[in-house]
Amino acid sequence: MQPALLDAMTNAIVAPVLSQLEDTQLEKTQPVDIAHAFMQAMLNYRDGALVVSGSYGTTPNVLKFTDTLLGLFLRYGLPRQRAVDATFNLIYYVQGFVLEEQSFTQQWGMSEQTSARDLASDSFKKSVSTDYPNLRDCKNSILEANFDARFAFGLETQMAGLQVLSP
Repeated sequence: MQPALLDAMTNAIVAPVLSQLEDTQLEKTQPVDIAHAFMQAMLNYRDGALVVSGSYGTTPNVLKFTDTLLGLFLRYGLPRQRAVDATFNLIYYVQGFVLEEQSFTQQWGMSEQTSARDLASDSFKKSVSTDYPNLRDCKNSILEANFDARFAFGLETQMAGLQVLSP
């Protein structure tokens, strides 16, 4: 796919995030709020995270989104380089997480009323066999795929690692 097309698609995917970041709401906005909005924006499109990950992101919507997130970390008093690193680490975390969720749901499905879970379990069980005992023993937890809980835990650990508190 052409870089210009990926950039345009990414710009469109990120646009809804900006509507949630109106200046009047910025005082109440937390980095996790932005992360959730970014996640949802990508989930709204099939392969949304794949598209966003394939773009470098120098379009107006992506730049505004990134600038806003960076501004929040600076407002929290993080030193400039830590704020920059925190911004991009959070963006990369969300992109990677959504990429994993979309890949999982496309391959295995999310409906518990289908045999997709059984198929995933059988395939995974064969893949991990005896060579990967920890994965085999945790198979059910892995395949449970409570993406909301996993995402929340990831955000929580990132913010705790930064010791980000409200300004």
